Amino acid sequence: MTRRLSTKINVSWAIDDNELTLQLNGFVLRRGMAEYALRNSIREYYRQKLLAKPDQGKVYEVTSATYLPNHFHFTRFADWRFIRRARLDCVPLNRSQQFGNRNKKCCRCGYATETLPHVLCHCKPNFVSITKRHNAIQDRLVRAF
Repeated sequence: MTRRLSTKINVSWAIDDNELTLQLNGFVLRRGMAEYALRNSIREYYRQKLLAKPDQGKVYEVTSATYLPNHFHFTRFADWRFIRRARLDCVPLNRSQQFGNRNKKCCRCGYATETLPHVLCHCKPNFVSITKRHNAIQDRLVRAF
């Protein structure tokens, strides 16, 4: 287990005064705190790995920059599921198929790659819904001003 952990965090075993000790980042872990410290180190490793991805954290940065309430919590479950998949780039589109030699063209307009930005903003058959969404946002901004 320590071999697998050592690829993610700096953990090692050492012998001090004929006693086997576990070290994390060069510090000796006490017996009662070892599990807590290892768990927190793994959490921090995965948190940093997630934050290093280019599309992570943008929504939180924008919503936390204002004192106004965030109405994102009051969305329908189907909308939330799509938003979560879109944010993680897991929407089942032709371009997102990783295995095999499947066709990556857009199934609606025939564009070279069916990506999420293409489907949401550029696909010609979706222009009616794109225009409605744009106008709704613009009307909301006008009302706010």
